[in-house]
Amino acid sequence: MDEATYRILDMLARNLGRPMSIHELTGKIEETYGGAYYANIHEKIRELTKESILLLSKAGRSSLISLHFENYLLIDLLAE
Repeated sequence: MDEATYRILDMLARNLGRPMSIHELTGKIEETYGGAYYANIHEKIRELTKESILLLSKAGRSSLISLHFENYLLIDLLAE
């Protein structure tokens, strides 16, 4: 698992049950790990959504991200 994936999954796991916008997620990653770029986070989220690791839903003009627990691979990724 690459560093960006780890950071995204870590932040979402710390806030279970609360979908986050990409902007909010980027801010929390920056606070916790000291660095994050919106473009990199956005691209990684797109990849993880295609793999059905994350769910992406629209709320107005924002996209909300949450963990997709119906994918059995997510549990393995979180265990890493």
